[in-house]
Amino acid sequence: MGARTAQLRARITAGERALFHLGPTKVLERGYSITTLEGSETPLRDAARVHGGQTLITRLARGEVRSLVRNATVIPSVEKTDPAPQPSLFDTVEPPDIDPGNQGAADD
Repeated sequence: MGARTAQLRARITAGERALFHLGPTKVLERGYSITTLEGSETPLRDAARVHGGQTLITRLARGEVRSLVRNATVIPSVEKTDPAPQPSLFDTVEPPDIDPGNQGAADD
């Protein structure tokens, strides 16, 4: 029982360490920033939500920057296309017709 408890405790400690390195503060220390519209807590992901005259708050590892928007450019998204349908492992496929008189013959 003691060995199992120690094993689970080690897994929890490893998970805590991983989460610590992925946390928002560590991400900011790696040079990323989080930008929100003034008065909002939701990070911006789309320039279409921003227009001239709004104030942006950009959070950095050490401090924040307030910016006044003059304009925003929206880059049109590339339309996603559905991939070609793939056959199922359980689909029945008819074997190709093979001409028995031409087996093994080289192409001309």
